[in-house]
Amino acid sequence: MMSALRVGFLFNHFFGHQVPHAAPIAFELSRFAPEYEVVLLCSTRVELNLARKIGNQFPKHRAKIKRIRKTFFSDFKKKRPSKKTMLRENLSLLSSFDGLVVPERNSAQLVQRYGVEGVSLIHTRHGAGDRAGSYDERLRLFDLILVPGEKSRRWLLENEEVEAERIEVVGYPKFDAFSTKRPPTLFQGNGPTVIYNPHFESDVSSWYRYGVDILRFFAKNPQWNLIFAPHIELSRKGCPDESLVESLPPDVLGAPNIHIDTESSKLSDMTYTREADVYLGDASSQVYEFIAEPRPCIFVDAHETDWRDSPYHCHWEMGDVIKVIDGGLREALEQADQRHGDRYAKVQALKFEDAFLSSRPGESSQRAASAIDRFLKRREKRVESLEDEPI
Repeated sequence: MMSALRVGFLFNHFFGHQVPHAAPIAFELSRFAPEYEVVLLCSTRVELNLARKIGNQFPKHRAKIKRIRKTFFSDFKKKRPSKKTMLRENLSLLSSFDGLVVPERNSAQLVQRYGVEGVSLIHTRHGAGDRAGSYDERLRLFDLILVPGEKSRRWLLENEEVEAERIEVVGYPKFDAFSTKRPPTLFQGNGPTVIYNPHFESDVSSWYRYGVDILRFFAKNPQWNLIFAPHIELSRKGCPDESLVESLPPDVLGAPNIHIDTESSKLSDMTYTREADVYLGDASSQVYEFIAEPRPCIFVDAHETDWRDSPYHCHWEMGDVIKVIDGGLREALEQADQRHGDRYAKVQALKFEDAFLSSRPGESSQRAASAIDRFLKRREKRVESLEDEPI
């Protein structure tokens, strides 16, 4: 008789931005398959609180949510340990699950470095972007990979050489985690609202070359409102010696038409991408969340990029690409609505369809949970059949 299966969902990151990509699957799995023991394992209080918040969207779920152990040294120093340390210090716990679901690639170290056996590693994407860093050879170490759409599946087959039977297209569970309603505006003025969403990686980001100039442009042009909502890691990697907000000039900090958020959960829960009328960015996968409702996009090329034939910049086909802020940003904003309708609306619709499997609310999480259920039960049957074979 098949024994009860234990499935862990590991969130091992300082910020909570990866939680929405896997937590809805955990709650859905616990609802439709009560024979599973489902546990969400959070390394920080931020992740724990966000997991609980998302759990409220899934009535009668049966999943447990717990904080995983830190080292005595990190508690004593009041310092967060590295992701590698958290894996090492919790090997016994992590090895106790039949399946371990993770929204990042670092957990491949469980196999690579620590030689964990008997646990099926299951990967969910934490975005649907095009950046080169979104994919790497560690993905080949996962037993099952859940992807949001055909674009991701195609990339894994053609570039990472992952076998087709280890890939399941399920949709985008993050869309199931939060309300789809447009939030109330943050601003008193009636002008359009732009979200500036730069990436943290210096080789693709517009922040390091143009960021302050962009913020100052909006401070001088109050006919446009601005939400400065960078990738949540920009605060840590882009400005390590002081607060990112403290590094900004007074004219930006005092501008009534600029809202600055560099660390809250709203950076990850689609509050700002739903509120804005125009997207301004570079390499973040959040642009694909933004075009769930097609709207104008503007991309800032800070690196003289030969992007037109690059698979890592194909999202730049969805809006104007500017190389200078002085003049270029104003023109792109003034022409945004007309150019969107004339050039980019149909492109956005096609790219959204390629990035995300079409889903009604809740369906992506259901598909993902079903895929995990099928995979683990197939694996269990194979194990039992081997145990039954005569020696």
